[in-house]
This record gives sequence, structure tokens and C-alpha cells, in this order.
Amino acid sequence: MIVSVIFSAALGGLVQYSLGTNLTTKRDSLRELALHLAESGAEIAIKDLQNGAVTSNFWKRENLEYEIGNYTADLDIAVIQNSVDRSLYEIHSVVTVPFRQNPLRRSVAVTVQSTSNSESEDGDPTTGQFPYAIIAQNITIQQGNGDKRPLFASYTSELTSDPVYGVDTGFEAAIVSPNSANNAITVVNAIIRGILNSGGGDIRFNEGFNNTNQVDQNLWLGMSEEDSPTGLNPDGIRNSFNGTINEPEFPDVENYVQPENQSEVSESAFWKANSGISYGIDQNFWQNGQGSGSSDLFSASGNTRNIGKTGTRTVLTTPSINLQNNAELVVRGDVVLYVKRNFNMHGNIRFEPGSTLHLIAAENNHFTGSTDNTKPLQFRVTPYVDLSSDNPTGPNIIFNNTDRIAMVIDAPYSFVNTGGQGNGNFDYMGAVIADDFQAPNGVRFFYDTTLRGGGSDDDADDIFDDGDSDYNVVSWNEQPVDDAKLLLTYWGVDV
Repeated sequence: MIVSVIFSAALGGLVQYSLGTNLTTKRDSLRELALHLAESGAEIAIKDLQNGAVTSNFWKRENLEYEIGNYTADLDIAVIQNSVDRSLYEIHSVVTVPFRQNPLRRSVAVTVQSTSNSESEDGDPTTGQFPYAIIAQNITIQQGNGDKRPLFASYTSELTSDPVYGVDTGFEAAIVSPNSANNAITVVNAIIRGILNSGGGDIRFNEGFNNTNQVDQNLWLGMSEEDSPTGLNPDGIRNSFNGTINEPEFPDVENYVQPENQSEVSESAFWKANSGISYGIDQNFWQNGQGSGSSDLFSASGNTRNIGKTGTRTVLTTPSINLQNNAELVVRGDVVLYVKRNFNMHGNIRFEPGSTLHLIAAENNHFTGSTDNTKPLQFRVTPYVDLSSDNPTGPNIIFNNTDRIAMVIDAPYSFVNTGGQGNGNFDYMGAVIADDFQAPNGVRFFYDTTLRGGGSDDDADDIFDDGDSDYNVVSWNEQPVDDAKLLLTYWGVDV
């Protein structure tokens, strides 16, 4: 059933109403219009579901005002996700009209079910591995003045590979933490087009100037174009996140080709081995371009290092990588690259059309250069971590970029820092899973919304579709007002 044809009452028609002179007639007419407005409130909620604005198990809009004749009606809406079947959502819409001494109220309760999202193993109602811009146990967005204020927004890589804030960006940058303890999320100074949501832990931020000598020392947060670009929508600050951070996903390379005599990549024979490893790529290849021999899986020319083969799935191993500022790494085909120790990329990474790189390094990952891939999923970083350890700890991932980089980071045991030492301005397109995430200065973080559906052309959700078929109406009822008031009051909606 298509939602848009169910709710036929348009808000524009309500404001045209002209009240009669008989009080009984007035009240009856207002009751009817209040019901239509409550229906329209349910439609507003469904549209927000379709557009991805509902990113937690509870969402609300309150104190929305609409003129009905000589009266100003108040509309309050809440969306509650079913705790057992995460594809189900209850919508409660309550309208209050201040009619003389006895305000009248009408309420509707609508249940809808998602038809496009399936549950993952941890109950997260998404099909993609990266449904949030950032998810980490601890999140800190630090000091940033003037043009170095950290900025978070969304875009879709189906429409552009280099988003420009305010031109082709949206409001779906969900920054979430399952942390229920103190200091789950700390924001000193940032612009966020989306939400901040914790699992009950403190979300600390400054709402205004606290030092007249400090420029723009506050948080600007908006959830739609209706919000002030320099204001803060309190609905975007939540403590209702009930998701979890999943274990990292490492690739299956069973059918990948590899250089002759390359050692098997396993815990005992590679990651924990101190000797006896036969690497696919020798250290000399990165330093001076030597060692490729007759292999067609990697080659060197001047400062360029080519890895992989067009149209081929390749797995490569190497002891460490240290490429300098004038170097370029070119990726051909689909490449999985295991690095025994550090990965230091000070040059640029270029991708042949459709190529992918999955990087797994056991020690620190340091990025200074830029990438030219059009989709973040073409470059995946999953640091190695010993999951058999009592306290798994992954290597750091540090950025010191000044241009652009598109990638996804799957590092639930690592510290990820987008500022590095130089704190330069740069664009990050993609998503981050981390243990500890910090954004000191300068980053313009753009979450690619296609990541919610896995990012491929076949299964990615298109947020620009009108989405009418994404949610089916399961039930529709007028709700006793007292029941609605009790429920909304419980959820913190003032009715």
C-alpha cells in the first residue's frame, strides 16, 4: 500500500478554513480538522522515515504550529521503533487546538513496517555495514576556529564524488556511541548536519560563547533545511542509541591470485610469526621500485607503484610500506593488501575505474596523501587485531591530509584521528567504525548515504527516491487522547 494516497488531507487546505458562528458547529468542525492534521502529522513521520531522518529507536517533533481559522493548533509527533521486530515503527500524532476554555485534542496511532531494510545479526535495521557516519565508544570533536571548524554532513556518491557543503549535502550524518558512561560524546566546536546519539552516556557540548576572545566556540546542529544554519536543534541531541559495535570484517581471499611462493596469511604463519615469512612484495619494491621481476601483479615506474591486475582479484603481502610525498600508488583490479607492520602513505592513491583496495595492517596507519576513488567502498581499511586476546587492541589510524580522501574504516579496537599533526583542512568521504574517534580541526566529514545499504548498485538504498514503497501501513487507528498523552509524556514530549 502506498502511503501517500492514504493521507489525503493536505496542510495547505487547513489554513483556508473559515469558522462559522455557532460554537457547536465550530467545535465539531475543529475536531474534524484536528483529526486531519493528526493524519498529516503521521505522514510527516513516514516521510522522515523514508528520508532517513529517523536514525534511532525514538524520534520526535513537538510544538509544530499550524493555523486553523482564528486558532493556532499544536502538533506533536513521536516515532518509536519496535524493540523486538526492528522493521516495525509506531507513530503517534497528537493535535491540540486551544478552543475557548476547553482545548480539544485528536490523536492517531499508525504502525508501519519497513519493506526494504532487513535486520543484521546484531538487530541493526540496516543492510549495510556502515549505517552511521561515525560509531565509536568515545567520540571527541575538538577545538576548531573559523575555517577549521570540524563539519559533518551527508551526501550520496551516486550523484557526486566530491560533495560541496551546502550545495549537494544533506542532514544524515549520524554520530553515535553505545557508551552509557560519562563523556560518550564531547563536542567543543563543530557544525553537524545530523544527530548526536549515545547509549545513555553524557553528550557534552557548548551551546554558546563561553569566551569572548574565542571565535564561534559552540555547536551548530541542524536536522533539516528548516533549522537555522547557526543554531542548535535540540531534537538532534539524544541518549537513546541501543546498537552495538560489531567485530571487524576481514576479507575472504580463497579465490584470489597471488605471487608465486607468497606465504599463507594466518595467525601462526604470518601475523604472529617472527621468521620464515615469504612476502609477495619485498621492501625494496616500495623504496626503490625493485623486486617485481616478471610478476604481472605489481610493477614500478619512477615514483609510481602499481599493485594488482586489471579484472583480477589479487592478494598481496609485504613487511611494511613507506611511500613519500612525491610517490603514487595505483590500484588495479580488486586488491587485498596485508601489511605486517606500518602503512605510511604520504603520496597519493589512484584507482583504475572500478578497482578496490582492502588494506589490513598490523601497526599504525598514517595517511597524508589523497585518493581519487569515486566511492568510499573502493578503499576499505580494516586494521589487524588479535581477536583471541583478552583485551584486543588495534593500531592507530592517523590523518594529516590537506586535500580529499574517500574510504571506510572498520576499526572497532583502534584510535582514529582525522586531524593528525598538521590539522589542515581536508575532505573525508565515507564512514568510520572505531573504539576512540577524534576530530581535532579542519576535517569536512561527508557521510555517503549509500553505505547504509552496502553501497553497491544492486542493493544500495537511494535516499533521493520518494520511497513510497519503503514502508507499508500495518494498522491505522484513532487513538484515545489520554493514551497518547501518557505515552508521549513518557518519551519527553510536552503535550
